[in-house]
Amino acid sequence: MKIDVIASLTSCSSRSTAFTEASPGLFQYADYLGRPVYINKDALAGKVGDTSDPLNAATMTQSVHSDETGARVDLAQTNLRDGDTYRLGTNVFSGTGTPGGTVTLETTSFTSSPVSTTVADDGRWSLARSLGTGPYTVKLTQTAQGSTDVIDGIRLSLFVQPTVKPFTVSAKNGDTYRVGNVTFTGTGDGTAANTVTLDVTSPKGLGSVTVPVAKDGTWTLVRPMGTGPYTVSFTEKTASGAVLGVVGGITLRPNA
Repeated sequence: MKIDVIASLTSCSSRSTAFTEASPGLFQYADYLGRPVYINKDALAGKVGDTSDPLNAATMTQSVHSDETGARVDLAQTNLRDGDTYRLGTNVFSGTGTPGGTVTLETTSFTSSPVSTTVADDGRWSLARSLGTGPYTVKLTQTAQGSTDVIDGIRLSLFVQPTVKPFTVSAKNGDTYRVGNVTFTGTGDGTAANTVTLDVTSPKGLGSVTVPVAKDGTWTLVRPMGTGPYTVSFTEKTASGAVLGVVGGITLRPNA
């Protein structure tokens, strides 16, 4: 595999180097390892036309071309790692790997067509994938130089813009319920780590249930309910425990 390495050289050497014109305006000589070095004539910093000693130029730019195969590089990510969020629509996964290798992205949480790309000569790769509401679990596989390596279990969730909504509760005084697990919903402030707690105020001594307010400003709470009746209250609090709102005095009875 051919690899191009771009470097800048500064030299004070006065040694003479055999220097031949490889193509119009492009000259060639051998470096200390015997590798061909190509120098643009215009890069000779004032020594245009002096092809006998290019190393006397103050600064020059060279391209080193090597036919040697580089060492294998393990697959790595630079974005969209495990636990990250993504935007709805096309997302670009990127990272590094072995030049010339193939990187494949597969969805493991459900069946979907994989997408693949080739690692560029500079060791970088990127590939685009359209993502819906998710969530997703994906896997990246690199195949290079006769072997594979994998990054698995990458869990991604949709980015949600935090939203502030007024504190509300779906339950109303006098509502009825079916004995068993009962679901309560409402809204609150999703821009911070706020919580909503259901307390049973009558009868006394029953446990409370607390849930977080989601980033979209909604919350959902499930509590087992027996034959009742129960009087309950709901409280929204900040992460530090400050009370933001209370909705209480809600008496609930089982269905007849």
